[in-house]
Amino acid sequence: MNLRYRDLQVKVLNKKDSTRTGLVPSLETFAANLILPGHNRKGSLIYFERDQEKFVFNYWIKTQVSGVVSTFLHKKNEVYRRLYEGRRREFYLPPADLWDVVGSK
Repeated sequence: MNLRYRDLQVKVLNKKDSTRTGLVPSLETFAANLILPGHNRKGSLIYFERDQEKFVFNYWIKTQVSGVVSTFLHKKNEVYRRLYEGRRREFYLPPADLWDVVGSK
């Protein structure tokens, strides 16, 4: 998944009235901007195993969420890679070197 961004700024809104700001949302905004990286230069991996009992839209949404999470938290890329490698031999999936192309962009 290629979700590129630059100068990312997050703003947490008040739950009751989104036009007003308060102390707690301001502190949450400050903390979110400290934790999240301000730019992204690499691609990220997407990995989610589908639950056959649930509808396909659940799978699509969870897959997209995994891509967004791995974009912001680069450590998830390695977790997804290990999970994929574990399942690759079991389900005869393509080799992981295809993922290296995604990660190098």
